[in-house]
Amino acid sequence: MPAKIPIVLVTGFLGSGKTTLLRRIADKNPQWRMIFLVNEFADTGIDALTLQTTGRPTQSVVGGSLFCECKAGEFVRVMRDTVLVQHRDEALDAIVIETSGIADPQAIGQLMSLYGLSDHFEIRRIICVVAVKRFLKLLENLPAVRAQVRTADLVVINKTDLAGMGQIQAVESAIRSENPIAEIVLSEHCGIDFDMGTTVRALPHGPLTTCEANPFCTETISWPEDRAIDAAKAWLEELPAWILRVKGSLRTSAGYFRVERTVDTLEVTPTQASAPAHLILIAHEDHEAELQAVCQALGKKKPTQAPYAILACDVFEEELQHLGGSNPPWAALGQLPMGLHDQPDQLRAQVQTTIAGIESNPAIETIALAYGRCGNGLLGVKAERCQLILPQAHDCISILLGSCERHAAILKENPGSYFFSPGWVRGKRVPGPDRESYLRELYAERYADDPDMIDDLVEADSDTFAQHNCAAYVAITDNSAAADYCRNCALHLGWSHWQLEGDPSFLDDLIHARWDDSRFLRIPPGHCIAADSEGQLYAQPSHP
Repeated sequence: MPAKIPIVLVTGFLGSGKTTLLRRIADKNPQWRMIFLVNEFADTGIDALTLQTTGRPTQSVVGGSLFCECKAGEFVRVMRDTVLVQHRDEALDAIVIETSGIADPQAIGQLMSLYGLSDHFEIRRIICVVAVKRFLKLLENLPAVRAQVRTADLVVINKTDLAGMGQIQAVESAIRSENPIAEIVLSEHCGIDFDMGTTVRALPHGPLTTCEANPFCTETISWPEDRAIDAAKAWLEELPAWILRVKGSLRTSAGYFRVERTVDTLEVTPTQASAPAHLILIAHEDHEAELQAVCQALGKKKPTQAPYAILACDVFEEELQHLGGSNPPWAALGQLPMGLHDQPDQLRAQVQTTIAGIESNPAIETIALAYGRCGNGLLGVKAERCQLILPQAHDCISILLGSCERHAAILKENPGSYFFSPGWVRGKRVPGPDRESYLRELYAERYADDPDMIDDLVEADSDTFAQHNCAAYVAITDNSAAADYCRNCALHLGWSHWQLEGDPSFLDDLIHARWDDSRFLRIPPGHCIAADSEGQLYAQPSHP
């Protein structure tokens, strides 16, 4: 049996230093081929962006605890569809998983058993990072912190430079009481050495938690760009102690700055441009109203709802999550499977049915469609009560590149380009090493009694890519695993490869209701989507 892929699981409360530890692991083990998987309680991934400076591939599971019922399936999908694929291409030395600060890891055994993950992966180390200041109080009041310590086989007492010897000894004694057999090391900035060892002792098999079990709340804000960085530092320093964590980035006239604030530290450092620049604030649910008041007082709290809905192809799932943040501006979001443009009648029917469902909500006044023309699959679509908004775009690639003009210019200079994106990579529909198996599985039910037909269809599909010679990866989010997959597809096909920066403005304007008439088509109620002889979309009154 092939060797299982080693996992290092890193737990610890908010601001204890988990992300710093992951950076140290990368620095101290440059020879390791590893993937970081970061779990964040907020809906916007911040730590994954921080870890990209290590040059290691990073995946994210955001919007809740890794050990919650609502996120377990997403974790399993990432491990099976992304991590295992990369491991087959080139063997991995380690998967390093950073859990959410409020995660209770007692369900790790249950999570590994789901869908046979334990057949391919094994937990080698469970490391819990604790910060000296306030640890004893957290241990007393938060069951998740106690569970993190009890589950670990290595506990890192971090930030020892901020505490006296008596306080450090008290923390060490408390850890020993909870977990007598764990290894304990002291550190100032997580600069520790450890070996992968052997598989940890028997994993706990507690039940997965529920969303209601998390006693924390988050808010996402944007710092007003007209306010100076000194004002931002002063505001951060004056935030009350019950705000347990602030992280992210802000933008001022002096540029972009990375923010890391815990109960005992504050770091504000210059960084690369981050669009959009957001700060995430986390507090206990007992302070939810106060947290909202703090954000509203700043005057830049993101709206929590608006009277419009987004209906999107799920090829945009990752970009929508990135641009929408933890408080997305839309009132409702509907997503349909990618690839329906191959069957325009089916795309039209599903979009029309979904619109009818959205219109049943009287609060919704407008439905913005995150679709292009998509093989004429939207022609004839209409809404009875709501206004429809549609990008003037040929397909999803034009939207990801920011305009039809840019898309056309790239194709003119590089006519053999085939475009990849995180969504298309996720669906494994792109030309590459997995497409044939995808097609054979797709055709298996339709032509179960005619294997020759399946062979002919697979061969015909291969011929459709004969005019292509370059894999072009369009990057809006930081998804190094998807970018690597695109590169591997190019190698498999003997194509050249290049990565180009996506332009989020088209999609960002769509979801934030910036619908200028030069790029977006408005379809009044009772009108349907139509196209003229040159392919330009327009609104046509529907016939009674």
